[in-house]
Amino acid sequence: MDLWQDWVEHHQFTYYVLSDEAMKSLSEQPTPQGIIALVQKANNYPSDFSGKWLLLDNVQDPGNVGTIVRTADAAGFDGIFLGEGTADKYSPKVLRSMQGSQFHLPIFSGELTEVIAEFQSIGSKIYGTKLDPEAISYKEVETKDNFVLILGNEGQGVAENILQLTNQNLYIPIYGDAESLNVGVAAGILIYALIS
Repeated sequence: MDLWQDWVEHHQFTYYVLSDEAMKSLSEQPTPQGIIALVQKANNYPSDFSGKWLLLDNVQDPGNVGTIVRTADAAGFDGIFLGEGTADKYSPKVLRSMQGSQFHLPIFSGELTEVIAEFQSIGSKIYGTKLDPEAISYKEVETKDNFVLILGNEGQGVAENILQLTNQNLYIPIYGDAESLNVGVAAGILIYALIS
């Protein structure tokens, strides 16, 4: 315990020792690891908006958010912005489904209309996703090094005010009777198509 106390005092942390029952009441996990931290979240913006970026608009399912982050990481994206209404990147289900990608890929939160303006200021191409006759098939798009892909809510898609800020809106053709694709599946298809 002396080594732990020395470390805590050196870094000026305040800590409390809790009973098992108190620990269980604070944790969302049935068998907590025995340590909980309360930290202030940093909400920095990137210093560089160039590259391949993903924006999530109100994607609510934690499993979808984590899967999308992990896919973007695997595809070599440069960062992700989580817009209002999107599942919290610190929720246990999001963390579990990211499988460590949060350590490789910068993930920010912000007002997407403001973030899009930053990308537009450096000439990034902005792609929305929409099931709409005016949208174009993702197969017809030629991407550059700097682009942004926006994915939306599981039931409603990308908000109309955000779609109005895009250069093009894309869709994935559906050949069967399904009404739509899961946003995590759509993300995988689009992410890899746009980097090819």
